[in-house]
Amino acid sequence: EILNMKKVGTYTLTAKSLGDFYLFGKKNIITVIPKTPGFKVTSSKGNITIRASKAVAKYGGNKYQICYKREKGGAWKKVTTTKRIKTIKKLKKGKKYCIKVRTIKKTKKKTYYGKWSKEKIVKIR
Repeated sequence: EILNMKKVGTYTLTAKSLGDFYLFGKKNIITVIPKTPGFKVTSSKGNITIRASKAVAKYGGNKYQICYKREKGGAWKKVTTTKRIKTIKKLKKGKKYCIKVRTIKKTKKKTYYGKWSKEKIVKIR
């Protein structure tokens, strides 16, 4: 049944047997989340441009969430976009910023969030 999970969402599986163990009627809930995107960051004149990799059609999301903050302290600021390329403006020149990205998939009933990517650090020019 796992092969039938073709989209992001929540699935209920009923296990019938598992090797020497019998689990009749036991229901397992499995949530398929969007894949974590790769991304590249470039900086120029107080701006950073984030280019996320294309979301995988099968398990990808339909939005991207970008978080950024100053390297030394500060709160994370979130930006949500449907575009793969996003420019964040009015950042302090000469400072370093941490950036991370994840995908979001909205269905009719629920919103599913992918895992955050590894943080990347970029110095603003």
